[in-house]
Amino acid sequence: PRKNPWAKGRKRNTLTPRETSNTLQFFGDKMAKPVTRFWDRIFMILEAAVFAVAGLLQRKRSPWLIGNHAPVAYEVDGECELISGALPEELHGAYMRNGYNAALRPQLDYHPFEADGMIHCVRLR
Repeated sequence: PRKNPWAKGRKRNTLTPRETSNTLQFFGDKMAKPVTRFWDRIFMILEAAVFAVAGLLQRKRSPWLIGNHAPVAYEVDGECELISGALPEELHGAYMRNGYNAALRPQLDYHPFEADGMIHCVRLR
């Protein structure tokens, strides 16, 4: 006759974790170490793959980081040369815009919306 696994007095195999000195183990000591080693290796392989792909993406040159779009690491506060003539009084004011400037090196592929902000200003008086 077949034994009922839910009968009283019969010990059931449960999946309750128990804390040990270094890992959380299931199924007792005999199964935990091989299972832990297996998953450790799987995660190490996955981690290496992620970093390899990230390295390939990082090496790709973005058009937003070269030429006229290259990051500016300094500020310029200069005097303008005086030119003869006069500006109309309606032009008194400032032109400001918020633009991108990659102050830090991007971790992966770069997009201008992910850059650090920089205020550009031209003042007329």
